[in-house]
Amino acid sequence: MGKNLDISFYNQAKGLTDNDPEQIRVVINDLRGATEKEARIAMESALLMEKVLNDLEFKTKVTNPPFIVEYTNGLSLQQIYDKIKSGSTELEPAVDRTANLRVSIYYKRFSRAIGYTYPDTVWQWFNRKFLLDSVSGRITLSSNFLHEYCHKCQFDHPYRGFSRREVPYFYGDSLETVADKFFKNGKLTVASSFM
Repeated sequence: MGKNLDISFYNQAKGLTDNDPEQIRVVINDLRGATEKEARIAMESALLMEKVLNDLEFKTKVTNPPFIVEYTNGLSLQQIYDKIKSGSTELEPAVDRTANLRVSIYYKRFSRAIGYTYPDTVWQWFNRKFLLDSVSGRITLSSNFLHEYCHKCQFDHPYRGFSRREVPYFYGDSLETVADKFFKNGKLTVASSFM
């Protein structure tokens, strides 16, 4: 634990969206503090995030919800979706259709926080106690990756009394509602229903 793992093989091998300019790629550029097993779970969770972001059912869910989404920065729901899929964030403004993730794994036993980030860094942190080797564990991690990535795209929420209708929670929750279809017999499938 604690050593940086070479994950370049994962990013080179994925290539699922390389040939489609409308798709977003999700790439873990750096992963710190993970065991080899945790690294595999993180990589599969990033791949799940990519599959869901490129899924038509997810797009429909986030662009046409049955309630008003809060803290949208004045953007329409379609504009929010397009911004997130552009790959452009506050600290990495290039529109390259790549969500670049830099993840550090930590452990805090008595914390309820799954993960967190700060506005002045490209890093996001994930609490090891929620990193489970299961379908639900991968969905939780993928949902948190997306939640924190929304923060990188300048979408925020109050830290007390939130309603889960703010963009980061709404996107993470929406991912969780469609993610199961990307698993078969407890394994993440390669084929998906890309738009």
